[in-house]
Formats: sequence, C-alpha cells, structure tokens
Amino acid sequence: MKRDIRCLTCRKDIEVALKAESEPYKIVRGHAINNFLCDGCGIELKKDATVYAVSIWHRNHGAGYEPWESEYVTTPVTEAEVA
Repeated sequence: MKRDIRCLTCRKDIEVALKAESEPYKIVRGHAINNFLCDGCGIELKKDATVYAVSIWHRNHGAGYEPWESEYVTTPVTEAEVA
C-alpha cells in the first residue's frame, strides 16, 4: 500500500489520476500533527495545516487498506474512497 501526505493541489491532481487508473484509494483530510513536506510537490506543510492522507492499494496484491492516518493527522475526515 502506498501512503502519501499531500497539499490541496496535489490531492486534487492525484485523485484525477487515480480515477483514470481505476485503482482503489482513500483520501482523508485532517490537520498535520507536525511539519511535513508534501509528497507530491515538496512544499512545506506546517503543523496544524490542512493536509490530505492518500492511501493507494492494488485489488489483487498485498493486504489492502490498513488505517495509518492518525499517525500524521488529527481530526481525520474521509473525503473520498473507492475500494
């Protein structure tokens, strides 16, 4: 399973790409518990900024989705999920 922390712009970009590929994914919005760099563009995401935890997995490979967002974000809210 691939896990990313993304800014708003990169969250939108990856969701468009994922819809085209038909891969299962989950996007969770929350507030950063620390300073992070966006895994998409590399900009600094400050502590308490709104960030997006993106999970991508393959239907027929591996264990599938496993929760991890609480390690990086507080007040998580699922914004999109395609299983």
